[in-house]
Amino acid sequence: MEISQTNDQRHFLFQDELQPGDHFGGTCLLDGGTRQATARAVTSMRLLAFSAKDFHVMVDHFSSLRQVLKESSLRYQKGEEK
Repeated sequence: MEISQTNDQRHFLFQDELQPGDHFGGTCLLDGGTRQATARAVTSMRLLAFSAKDFHVMVDHFSSLRQVLKESSLRYQKGEEK
């Protein structure tokens, strides 16, 4: 899975490759914001997808998951993760 982001002028900002077990899309679901990046499959893969409603039920039930996703998002935004 390739993750990339461009700015408003469509200038390339970053590109990263996710590995098995990585996740994406949680930040906008947690904070109610908009999608921040584009995900593109570069190989055959299986994904586990949640509707926004199911995602919120899951993180409401598992508060530790919510915390892990928030921390991961903050590290990524600071450039501490690849």
